[in-house]
Amino acid sequence: MAENYMVYARDLSITWGNDSRYWRWSHAEETSGHTNEVAELIIVWWLEVQGKFDTTNLPHEKLYEVSFVVKLENHATGWNITVKISLSLPNGNKQEILVDMSNRPREQWLEISAGMFRTCPENLGEIKFSFSQVDTNYFKKGLVIKGAKIICCDEKDDAKEQIAVEEQNVAEGNNVVAKEKDATEEEDDEEEY
Repeated sequence: MAENYMVYARDLSITWGNDSRYWRWSHAEETSGHTNEVAELIIVWWLEVQGKFDTTNLPHEKLYEVSFVVKLENHATGWNITVKISLSLPNGNKQEILVDMSNRPREQWLEISAGMFRTCPENLGEIKFSFSQVDTNYFKKGLVIKGAKIICCDEKDDAKEQIAVEEQNVAEGNNVVAKEKDATEEEDDEEEY
């Protein structure tokens, strides 16, 4: 089973991240009860956040997605210009996406995809990812950065595939046993909590 990873804000390179005029470091509580250090943008016009991750020890031939985990606060301004999100792979390929943040929900964690990669021999090594907006003199504020997630997508695909098989079985009338088994497993799972 492939694992998922998180590169937290403190492990990212944030331009002026240690200057208290521009960024404030605080803690955000997870649903699990754990707290993590996050970077809160006070005000900047040059926004540049970079990260890296070594893929050498990831399971081979798995599809992964890299996403920035961020939140826009209610008072966030300056997000009417697109943000450039990029992912650079060890094989030299680079993916870039322009993201409009102006209509994103406020006060909730968002996962903004930087791109996807497969852990094949030519992609083993260091990947680099960035979240930036440096093409304007508009000030930006109200962004909170939790970090960047590296998530195995193959398991999502496996789950989708399993659902499709079950739906096909339902259509053919072959899932009575599977449904009873699933219901029993759900009851067992509920008892564990």
